[in-house]
Amino acid sequence: MPRKTTKSKTKKTTTAKKRAPRKTQRRKSTDRRRKSTSVDTFWTKVINGMKKLLSPAFPKK
Repeated sequence: MPRKTTKSKTKKTTTAKKRAPRKTQRRKSTDRRRKSTSVDTFWTKVINGMKKLLSPAFPKK
């Protein structure tokens, strides 16, 4: 014989938890990739790669 279910008279309410503030400051984000030298580094690598590509495969000693 199944049990009789009873409805509770009090309505459950959900409470939003309070978000805890940060205890320490956030770390500063580093912008290493966004420096102006990144463009120079890119073109330097492109030029060095082309030099290597155009150089002879077996250089004379």
